[in-house]
Amino acid sequence: GAGTEWYANISQNYRAINFTDLRIVNPNFVVDSNLRDERGFTADLGIRGGKSGFFTYEITAFYIAYEGKIGQVLRADLPPLYNDYRFRSNISDARNMGLEAFGEINLLHWYHREKPAAQRPRLTLFVNAALVDARYVNTDDASVRNKKVEMAPPVMLRSGLSFQRGAWRGAFQYAWIAQHYSDATNAERT
Repeated sequence: GAGTEWYANISQNYRAINFTDLRIVNPNFVVDSNLRDERGFTADLGIRGGKSGFFTYEITAFYIAYEGKIGQVLRADLPPLYNDYRFRSNISDARNMGLEAFGEINLLHWYHREKPAAQRPRLTLFVNAALVDARYVNTDDASVRNKKVEMAPPVMLRSGLSFQRGAWRGAFQYAWIAQHYSDATNAERT
């Protein structure tokens, strides 16, 4: 059948500190002894629909708020050595907002229409894309204020083509992720 569905959601987030947050991977890594859990909320609004056996789609707008986002910044040690080190702490509040879209179409929808749907070959093309703006906000720390949140690519694209005939299925998939930062200060060099 065909149809369209609207949906909305809002939920409270809680992310407890885990072992990875506390782990020191090399001597140039320091973890804040006052590290605390993250809190926040997630909200989304979307639409999905399509026509059974032919195409489906989904588009979602989202907003994620973090209080006390855990992140890493590059710091310099005390005199006389001034060695650089990575410091993991509750860096700042953060907000992520974006749009995600998915679409899939059966390119052979009209091929062999006289056969039952389960017996028809399928050539399906899908595309999934996400646009994300994730930034640190509400902070007095100029080194991270309005900087991009690390490990949050601004663009993600996944696409693929699959062919199915009976029990046999083959697929080709492609993924592309835009350049993003590994450090909360958006440092180009570490």
